[in-house]
Amino acid sequence: MQVEVGAVILWHNFPNPQFGGKPKPRLFLSLGFTGPGVQPRLCYLHTTTRTRRNQVHFFISCTKYGFFDHDCYLYFNEPPYPRQENEINSHRDICAVGKIDKLDMKAIYEGIRQSRVYSLMQKMDIRYSLNLAGITGLRSPA
Repeated sequence: MQVEVGAVILWHNFPNPQFGGKPKPRLFLSLGFTGPGVQPRLCYLHTTTRTRRNQVHFFISCTKYGFFDHDCYLYFNEPPYPRQENEINSHRDICAVGKIDKLDMKAIYEGIRQSRVYSLMQKMDIRYSLNLAGITGLRSPA
């Protein structure tokens, strides 16, 4: 598998459950990669959840994106999971299940741009990756 910007991946037996407990399947959105020349190249993954909270979020409808079995949320107060790109591409427990469209990726970027948990460098990397993927007209994170 070759992960790309906007891809939704399913990671069976995700080894870092957020609240302890056993590894479990998690859906992640690929937001982008570390900039040119950074080795190893990292992919910024953001997890989704079915739990509705009173926090700034992006709503993902399972009606629009049929590869989600429930409506879910992407919260901007949660940090990304930076993972090595080659780990994602070669991991036997990871598979791509779909892709978020460009308009929604723009909206997600705007939430990330305003987030206080993403570093300036992460925001710049994600904006650069989105631009390379043809998602342009994004405001600068600075």
